[in-house]
Order: sequence, then structure tokens, then C-alpha cells
Amino acid sequence: MIADLILQVAKQYNKEQVANNAGNNSVYRHRPSNSSFTHDYCHDTRCLRQMVYQSLGFPQEDLAGRAVLVFDDSSWHEELTKNWIDKSIIKLHSSQMKVDCIQTIRGQQVSGSIDGILTLPTGEDILFEHKAINCNSWERYAKGDPTELPWDYLAQCAIYINGLNKFNPEIKKACLLMKNKNTSAYLEYLLSYDFKTDTLSVNELITSQRDIVEIHHNMVGILDNILKKWDEVDTYSGSKKLPLRPYPADNWRCQYCGYKNQCQNTDRKTEFEVLQDSGKVIEDKKAFDLIDNYFIQKAEKSRLESQARKFEKDLDFMKLEIENLMLDLGLKKAVCGKYSVNLTQTERELVDKELVNKNAFYKKTYTNLKINESEV
Repeated sequence: MIADLILQVAKQYNKEQVANNAGNNSVYRHRPSNSSFTHDYCHDTRCLRQMVYQSLGFPQEDLAGRAVLVFDDSSWHEELTKNWIDKSIIKLHSSQMKVDCIQTIRGQQVSGSIDGILTLPTGEDILFEHKAINCNSWERYAKGDPTELPWDYLAQCAIYINGLNKFNPEIKKACLLMKNKNTSAYLEYLLSYDFKTDTLSVNELITSQRDIVEIHHNMVGILDNILKKWDEVDTYSGSKKLPLRPYPADNWRCQYCGYKNQCQNTDRKTEFEVLQDSGKVIEDKKAFDLIDNYFIQKAEKSRLESQARKFEKDLDFMKLEIENLMLDLGLKKAVCGKYSVNLTQTERELVDKELVNKNAFYKKTYTNLKINESEV
């Protein structure tokens, strides 16, 4: 009763808020929270097509109640984290302070509100940004892989550091703190920005388990690229055109997008109807390389799948040999070195295919022996 009611209330409340803010906060503008990179600079960044939808004023679909709660949870997690920081020797101040960050290529002033500034015991001030994320994303980032970084959050930090330079020129570093909403574990990226080379350096990752990973990933020309992305949005919206889809429909970004159905259904059908069936020869090296690389990857996938099938057959034969060994020894359980071997018996009912073809649905019972291997 309550479980379903809460989701319905959240959905209706969000719908009313959107209606009340129509023509006000709902109007798209470039801001630090939607800063991101061009898709040739970063493989996993905010969708350009979604940003153009917003800029053109397309109405978003109603968010599901659970999605509303997910976004609402994040702000509460931030408040809880700040409360714990206030109890420490690190001083957190300037929360939600408005900062004029940068001007776009077309002269729009981009402003935003920072999560805060941390004054460390050494007296140094650094930018503080807090994000609450799901468990899967947190665990992926916690590995410290420099190819799997929270790119859009890093872009936001770079924008804010640039804006804070007018407020305090000594602030050149940032702490991007990320909370696991499922386990309350934390990780933080320690960042530094070089104004001369426009480079954001992701120096190291620290988790609440005190794991420290040296990353040293440098993002050269970061502000220039963010401005380029915003200019792409302005160019497309100015010509009232939509860019091509950068992500397949099953990507997580599409699942949480307010334009999902229109983008994947209505607009896709309209785009297809105007295509020409001319068989034209495409004389473009970039296009050829893209298509050629697709078939190279497809062949590699087929090779690996074939190799995997061979391994599966080999494993099946090895498993049978182990089963026979246990039967010869008359054992159900045994320990061999660091492994324990357990032999169990299960029964399942299957439909005999030969009988099915004759419309006689008789069931047979098969015995299946299984081995469970686990390290001691």
C-alpha cells in the first residue's frame, strides 16, 4: 500500500513542480552542472542530442516515481555528508556560493553554485564537490581505472575552479567526493588545475577503506573542449536541427532521459521516411574506417566466441573426468590441495523433443551430477 503510494506521490509532485516552473527554471541555459565534453574528446559524456532537445524547449516525459526519488536522495546524501565533515578538523564553508565561472564562445555568462570550499588543517583552501551515486558506478570508479572516470563531474570541477580564481586565486585544487548510496562508502578524487595549459589533472583516488590509487591522468584543453561542446549545442539549436544519436537505446543514459520515447520512436521513424534509397557511393575515408573497423571488431568477436566454445568443451570433458574420479573413489566430498570438491545430485524434468513432435507431451526425469569447486 505505502510502497506503491510513495512512488505515485513522487511522480505527481514532480509533474506539478515542472508545471509550476514552466517558463522559468525549465528554460535551458549553459551551466556548470551540464558541462561536458565533445564525443571525440571523451567516450562517455553527456548526450549532445539531449542537450539540444532541452535547448530547443522540447517538453520532457514525466519521470517515473522511482527516478524522482533517486534524484531527491542525492541532495539529502550531500547534507548528511556535510554534517559529518562539520564534526571534523576540516572546515567546510561557502556552501552554495554563487560563482561566475566562464563565458561561452557566444558571450553567455555561465554561473553556478558550488557545494563548498574545504579549508584543510594546513590552511589551504580547495574546491569541494559532492556526488551521491549508485553502487555499480561507485565500485567501477573505485578500481581507479583512468579510462573509467566520472568525466562530466570532472568537467564541472574544472569550470568551478576557473570561476573561483576571481574569488581566491590560490584555489587550484579540488576534492570530488562520491558517496555510495547503497553502502555509505566514500571515494574521493584529488584534482589540480593548471591555468597556463588549461589542464585538469586527476592525481589520485582515495577510498574510505584507505585504498590509495595513483592515477595521474591529465585532461589537456579541458575548458576549451567544454566551450566547444556548448557551442555545438548552440549551433544545432540555432539551425533547429538534432544531432545524430551518440548512444544506443539500451545505454543507461537513454534509460534516464526525459526524451527517450520521442528520440527512439517518433523521431527515428520520421528520419527514416526522408532517407534516399540511391545506393550512392560514399567517398569518405572516415566513413570507410568506421565501417571497416566494425567488421574487424565483428570478426574478432566471432573468433573469441569460437575460442570460448572450445574452452567450454574442454571444461566439460575435464569436469566429467573429475566426476568419474570421485565415483571411482566412492566419495561425495573431498579436499585436494587448496580445493574442495563436492559431488551433488539433482533431478529435473524435461520434455522429450521426439515426443513433442508427435504432440505427445510426456515428461522424462534425468539425473544430473554436478561438481561445485571452491577454494578452501
